[in-house]
Amino acid sequence: MKQSEMPPYSVLMSVYKKDDPTWLETAMKSMLEQTLPPYEFILVEDGPLPQTLREVIAQKRCEYPHIVRCVQLRENQGLGLALRRGVEECRCEWIARMDADDYAKADRVEKQMAAALSQGADIVGSDIYEFENDISQITTLRAFPEEAEELNRFARRKTPFAHQSVLMKKSRVLAAGNYADAYLHEDYDLFLRMIADGCRGYTVKEPLVFARVNDNYYERRGGFFYLCTMLRFNCHSYRKGWIGAIDFLVRSCGNILVCSVPNRARVWIYKRCLRRRIVSAEA
Repeated sequence: MKQSEMPPYSVLMSVYKKDDPTWLETAMKSMLEQTLPPYEFILVEDGPLPQTLREVIAQKRCEYPHIVRCVQLRENQGLGLALRRGVEECRCEWIARMDADDYAKADRVEKQMAAALSQGADIVGSDIYEFENDISQITTLRAFPEEAEELNRFARRKTPFAHQSVLMKKSRVLAAGNYADAYLHEDYDLFLRMIADGCRGYTVKEPLVFARVNDNYYERRGGFFYLCTMLRFNCHSYRKGWIGAIDFLVRSCGNILVCSVPNRARVWIYKRCLRRRIVSAEA
């Protein structure tokens, strides 16, 4: 399909005071310079931002005055509510999610849009690379099932999409209830509701997004508080009927194991068991 025949889309990103300005600039640039350019870039400012972040945003608004549009929230409301407001502000039917610290390949959206239209999908993700410090330091590949039926089964125990990779229909997001204040599960919660609402998913089997990870990434995924949050979400998902009893037990046992071990062991589990290790790759 030709680019001229593809529908317009909005980029949706949330930023808050602790985000790194250099990483934000890289993330915004990668989405603004797509081979299929966005109609608009909705940036939700989740609470007051420091001068360093405001300078990056001001620069991008100056470079793309008719594309970058900021939605300012007076107080930090958390990712779920910030994205909820952002979805409401998007003027296009298609929305491309992106995080403020990651990087997208230049043809990410073009390939996803082509796949969405050819597959009749409502939400399209991709495999992603994970990197440490610099994008050239790729460590792992995070892969997902391709077809809708496989994704639906996969979603009962793990998130079916990398949240920073999805391209989805606004109308289906709203029909499923939009983003909610589901701490640490903002995207997974939405994906489960969209699947329960009959949305058709698809994965482009190519890493189109580079996600930043470091020791803090793994350390945050341990401890009592994180475990309690995981288990509460599992209970909620089971009560809603999104997952079965066996799925609940498998997820919960996995959460208990990962959260309870020392961080060094947790890193090993993520890199060797939950991901595919990469020796080197082209950015």
